[in-house]
Amino acid sequence: MTLDRPPDPLLLTRSLRDAPQFSRILRRHNWRVLGCPSIQIVENPIQDNLDFLSNYYDWIIFNSRYAVTILFETLKKQGMLDYFIKAKRICAVGPETARVIRSYGIEVDLVPATFSAKGVVELFKRFGISQQQILLTMGDRSDTWLTRELDALGNQCTPVEVYRNLAPRSLPDFVCDSLQTGNISFLAVTSPSAVYNLLSVPRLQPWLEELKSIPVASIGPTTSSACRALGFRVEIESRSHTLDGLAESLVNHQSVAENAGPKYSGIA
Repeated sequence: MTLDRPPDPLLLTRSLRDAPQFSRILRRHNWRVLGCPSIQIVENPIQDNLDFLSNYYDWIIFNSRYAVTILFETLKKQGMLDYFIKAKRICAVGPETARVIRSYGIEVDLVPATFSAKGVVELFKRFGISQQQILLTMGDRSDTWLTRELDALGNQCTPVEVYRNLAPRSLPDFVCDSLQTGNISFLAVTSPSAVYNLLSVPRLQPWLEELKSIPVASIGPTTSSACRALGFRVEIESRSHTLDGLAESLVNHQSVAENAGPKYSGIA
């Protein structure tokens, strides 16, 4: 479906550089996409304490592409990447994480059909994976649900916090200018952290209720739950839990041309 008129701009909580296919899909359908990086990833200084490397692991689970890059680069600096990965099986939470793993020349053994922590658990249950030593790489805002569920299957899971998630100090001027016009059609949210961080930007504090009036297009159920808990209205949820799936869900949302989102004004 190509809309008869361009919808108001869509705000994506990620840099467009990190979402090229998302942008291409929507632009083919006459959308304007604004990138609003809402997450700053910094390395947790795990190189100062590599005690976890001394343990034996059957599996390594990567919950994000950030975890892959930071852990692998840390191991490369130590000259330990090939040694550490040898004879281990790898599980990636989704295709983008798997792509980053393969870019290091490392094979991926499992990617769940549902790209989420729940999908990982369902996959381990289906294959009867138990009595395994598992290294779970994660960020500082990851919860303990996946660790508990893997342990409940009879595994021993060791979570390692390899990165930290910080909120941006400010937003690009063009993002604030677009918000000021009140012509944002959707807020496309790619993770719970992205929406938490967006609400913490100092420049937006006087306008949080107005910001929450923008309908949300969410990448998946965990993100949707976080958005609703913060007072947002989730109008679209991607079934595939990927950026491409989110883009297709937006394209297929038949009412977007008639109901482009509430208008509001003013972000100083």
